[in-house]
Amino acid sequence: MDFALSPKVKELQQRVAAFMDQHVYPIEKAVDAEMNTPGKEHIEPEILKEVRRKSKAAGLWNLFIPDEEYGKGLKVAEYAPLCEIMGRSPIGAPASHCMAGPIPRKRPSRGRRRSRATARADATRGRHPCPGTSSPPAPRAATAG
Repeated sequence: MDFALSPKVKELQQRVAAFMDQHVYPIEKAVDAEMNTPGKEHIEPEILKEVRRKSKAAGLWNLFIPDEEYGKGLKVAEYAPLCEIMGRSPIGAPASHCMAGPIPRKRPSRGRRRSRATARADATRGRHPCPGTSSPPAPRAATAG
């Protein structure tokens, strides 16, 4: 079995590592301090929200979803090397929306989002919100009944 990484994964590894160096590692202590402030344990720090916006803009969002429409279309073996890099920081995966992490969950868990993205038939995709987004479901046609 060939375990060599594809050029796509190698390029993503470089992008994820650079993003972590530039945006994630520098804010770890600030996020930890804010998350340990009494009364703010379950509130996502604003500095982490900003890094999440940068991650989305950089195209490093929802890397775990194997559907290219909602994620990067990576297989588990392709996603694993990226997890290794993001896992070096306690806020690495949440910064790229790849786990529920230390932030409050307002949307379905990672596994449920992945299932929705991979298990839905093409005919039903427009009626449900896109995983990891706040886009509303499309209106349904009225049924006779």
